[in-house]
Amino acid sequence: MSTASQERIAVLDLLVKKKGGVITISTIANALSMSKSTALKTITELETVGIADIETVSVVGNDTKQIRLENEFNWLYQEEFLKLRGDYNPVDQSKYDIEYQKDPKIETFWSKYEELEVASGNGSVDEIKLKDTLLNDTSGIFTGPIEIEILIKRMIQSGEILYGIQGLCKKDTRTASSESQERDAEGV
Repeated sequence: MSTASQERIAVLDLLVKKKGGVITISTIANALSMSKSTALKTITELETVGIADIETVSVVGNDTKQIRLENEFNWLYQEEFLKLRGDYNPVDQSKYDIEYQKDPKIETFWSKYEELEVASGNGSVDEIKLKDTLLNDTSGIFTGPIEIEILIKRMIQSGEILYGIQGLCKKDTRTASSESQERDAEGV
């Protein structure tokens, strides 16, 4: 990695922070303050050297590219590597932050999503039911339907959930399996 471009290092760092998740070109461009063409060039380089896999997905009716680490690099998420890495950051992290998992709105979103997912029995969540459930949440964390709509679009764009043919949201199975592996490793 010492001879890799700053852009490749930064995108790889974002992927490691996602812990098995996917990142779209838009997310990369916004998080790293680069153009979408630079983001596309960078993810293509990572795919070419065999570190990542690029796939084309439809996000709200538009095709976009997203990237995820190849499975053979899952060791980058393991505790042993993270201990070795320590506080070392290969790029200036003040420029980006995709770590929004501690956001109470995100936590509420996933809590309600998972309740509906279990109730459906098929691993999918009806988008309208999800919106209604979030809007009627008694914690009052969401201020209105527009905020919920934006959050759902953000989750789709980041690859956290996928938009199905029948308007159903479904969690990305690779993200879900890595979360499950983390919980298992923590003994939860």
